[in-house]
Amino acid sequence: MEKINKMLRDAYRLFYEKHFNESLERLKKLEILFEDSQKDHKKKDYMLSSLYNFMGFNYLALDKLKDSKTVFEKALNLYPASSQACAGLGEILFLVNMDRESKTMYEWALYNNPKNKFALSGLAKVNLQLEYPLEHNSLTQKPNEIEEKRLDELFKKAFSFLQEKEFRQALEVIEMVQSDTEKTLRDFELLLSELLGMKGFALLGLNDMENAKHSFEIALSLNPESALAESLLEHKFSDV
Repeated sequence: MEKINKMLRDAYRLFYEKHFNESLERLKKLEILFEDSQKDHKKKDYMLSSLYNFMGFNYLALDKLKDSKTVFEKALNLYPASSQACAGLGEILFLVNMDRESKTMYEWALYNNPKNKFALSGLAKVNLQLEYPLEHNSLTQKPNEIEEKRLDELFKKAFSFLQEKEFRQALEVIEMVQSDTEKTLRDFELLLSELLGMKGFALLGLNDMENAKHSFEIALSLNPESALAESLLEHKFSDV
């Protein structure tokens, strides 16, 4: 165990000194040691998940997004509640301009660990891009009574215009309501897609491959840009 702790300390030191390739060398050796030394499967999965997350941030620092994505997905598969894996995938999605998907992953990271500083700063920057308040989080956001009141007033206004046969004004108000409603529905679809993705991970953990595949397929139909669901379907279920 002392050997593992020493290699881990070395890897962290090399990472903070920005010697990312050298840090990765230590982590790849640790991966083998973790596999061989740990008999408790739950503990081994958690330790390996943490190790893959560490690898992921090294790859991110080296701008190797494909390698980074691979190890973060491994981490999440081993430990679906991993805040760091969600945050790492959020950062990758942000770097490839998939802002809405990035926001969702950062939100899941904070759902798993509200104090994750990397996820907090990541969510703030993607919210800025999407023109949301910096701390906006779809998973924890309470219904906005002011917005509900505004929509109710717009409905009444549109109905009043129709009664007065002011069709052009009615149409303008209705289109405003339509735009707001479509955005709300799309946000709900994205959230449902991610929930089904998490369900898929749970089913994978239970070796229920058929239902896991079905869950990922529905997630992808709700959000065709879900890189995570697409990747899992492509790699895990190609022969199913």
